[in-house]
Amino acid sequence: MMLTFAHHCTIIMVQMKKPLKPLSIQIDAKSAVPVYEQVKQAIKWSILSGHLEKGDQLPSLRELAAMLRINPNTIVKVYFHLEVEGFIEAQAGSGFFVKADRKAAVPEARRLFEQLTEEYLARAVALGFTPEDITAHLQKKAAAEPDSQQLQEEAHDHH
Repeated sequence: MMLTFAHHCTIIMVQMKKPLKPLSIQIDAKSAVPVYEQVKQAIKWSILSGHLEKGDQLPSLRELAAMLRINPNTIVKVYFHLEVEGFIEAQAGSGFFVKADRKAAVPEARRLFEQLTEEYLARAVALGFTPEDITAHLQKKAAAEPDSQQLQEEAHDHH
């Protein structure tokens, strides 16, 4: 007598998550800018600079709140605003992921660049520097950047 056993094999496909990229977020408690706005801008900066790419997972609400030592409701607000603005998306049961890529966010990058420029100019003028001083310094710094040619080409492409 011969017994035959049928072996059933189940194959489960598991999508491996990419490791989370470290986020550099610094909160200035003395700033007039609300904490949620500081966190939101830091995440936007990471996306616009290319550090975070489309499909990258963000830390969970609780993880980010714990890392920054702030209330989780603040992160809920940050992620909500970033989702409404089209930078991130929630995936049920999986978390939050970067939705926008660097090229798709050019208008926001332009707005951020203009904001940074205005802040820089206001501070430089307050310190007593002339427009000529500022222009000369910027040209000197741009020429010293190893990737200045690439930066100039990218800036030109976005006009």
